[in-house]
Amino acid sequence: MENISSEMQRIKTAIEGGLIVSCQAPAGTPLAEPAIIAAFACTAEMNGAVAVRIDSPEHIRAVRRRVS
Repeated sequence: MENISSEMQRIKTAIEGGLIVSCQAPAGTPLAEPAIIAAFACTAEMNGAVAVRIDSPEHIRAVRRRVS
């Protein structure tokens, strides 16, 4: 439990006061392509976002390959 608590504290400290950007598009639209969502997330990171919010497993995989 201590490890979980310390990890949660580390995450809280990392994002506190920062901008979290939602990188999502409605399903079935041209912008809902994993590569496009990953590009949105990469752009958000390049411009100072401390975290991104992604909405599907496929998009999460694409973002993890592109964003640190």
